[in-house]
Amino acid sequence: MSRDLPALPALAKANAPVCAHWGVMRRALGFGWPARGRRSRALDAMIGHFLAFATWRSFARDEGLAREGIVAVAVVAVRGVLARATAERN
Repeated sequence: MSRDLPALPALAKANAPVCAHWGVMRRALGFGWPARGRRSRALDAMIGHFLAFATWRSFARDEGLAREGIVAVAVVAVRGVLARATAERN
């Protein structure tokens, strides 16, 4: 659905509250991580990736992970992105 929003203004307008909610969730999940600059961009990208329906569907349906397992993978991935950004900076 999100891929169609730019091409369908009426759909984009109807889904604006949902999109705003996803933005709030994204900011809430990013809050408290020690990230600035490049690290912040990498953190935001990783959180966005894990919030995407296709990512959850792949982990849950295709790979058979339970919700707790997906969350654990997401946390490890975020920590890894932040560690890599820190290593590249040094």
